[in-house]
Amino acid sequence: MRTMWNGLLASVIVMSSAVASAQISNVGTETQGTVNILGGPSGNIVINGPSADYRSDSLGTGGGYAAFADINGDNIFFEAGSMSAGQGNGSRSVTEVSFDVTGTVPGGRIDRIVSTVFESTFGFYLGNFDTGCSGATLPSCARTTVEDGFDSFGRFGAVDGIGEIARTGFAFEILYNDAAIRTIAGSISMQRNADGSIAFIEDLGSGDNALSAALIGFGSDDVANYAKVYKWDRTPFEATLEDAIEFGESAKITYRITTETQSWARNFGNNASPNMVVGFACFADPFGKGGGRIEVPGFSAMLDAIGNPADATCDDFVLDGDEEPRVYTLGLPVVREGVIVFAAVPEPASWAMLISGFGLVGASLRRKRALHA
Repeated sequence: MRTMWNGLLASVIVMSSAVASAQISNVGTETQGTVNILGGPSGNIVINGPSADYRSDSLGTGGGYAAFADINGDNIFFEAGSMSAGQGNGSRSVTEVSFDVTGTVPGGRIDRIVSTVFESTFGFYLGNFDTGCSGATLPSCARTTVEDGFDSFGRFGAVDGIGEIARTGFAFEILYNDAAIRTIAGSISMQRNADGSIAFIEDLGSGDNALSAALIGFGSDDVANYAKVYKWDRTPFEATLEDAIEFGESAKITYRITTETQSWARNFGNNASPNMVVGFACFADPFGKGGGRIEVPGFSAMLDAIGNPADATCDDFVLDGDEEPRVYTLGLPVVREGVIVFAAVPEPASWAMLISGFGLVGASLRRKRALHA
């Protein structure tokens, strides 16, 4: 699904200084989600579409996704998340915002973009399916730390359950003319070994793109044998354009988030146990729990005004979540001092982090503004 907000934006020329100016146009959003349910009540189910969709299999487990983006006024609201549980169920979501940048002043040069990776989380936990949840209501499945743990589970259909039990991951990308110039991604696979032990195979990036280096507050929120979770806080970053945008040139910039989960989990211990492995990846989910917390008074009323696409993806991955909505928004893109700024709308609680996170870029911009003043 594609939405476009051209209005005034298509003809606005951003003149932040004589160093660089640009026209921002064709700001749009695109979302897509897929859920695959093996052995649903009426056979296998494959669903494709935007927004959110959760389905149950014949055992009551299942999966689903949230993929939403909306341009409203000067803000862009979005969420991207996937969850799955059970024997052969999976989901995937893709949420993106794109826009065109055109150099409009002779001698101008645009060579960087600064943006925001929102607080997020991904991993596995054990959900209690006796609490009224199901695949269709998977986001409401509370995390449990009693009865059967991870070591009771194996791969459905495999001898002794040996093999991959579940998988989850995400990818955040900035694309320049459809080619990625910055990627931050991670994945975890849960596996059962021949000796019955459980192993987690992780890909948490490397070098500058290692999650521990690229994301503020990156760390784990584990509970032995019951939860394997990684989370982080809101993080500003910058990326260099491979080819600077010169006068008269245009380029397409895309901000893309992908989440994906897959489950083949079966309880090889107590078949009567209400517990089930839940895999999830909740990237910038404004209605979930995320790494940090930012209160926005009146947000629920605002959601109602734009149609309230909220679902509760990953609301319960933490033990002490208050399930209050959080707003995660991007401001419309602008160009300042040769830099494309497409970043979070800074709430008061996040100003200090944003300023320190932009580092030399922000300091340089402030110094130049002071000189011009």
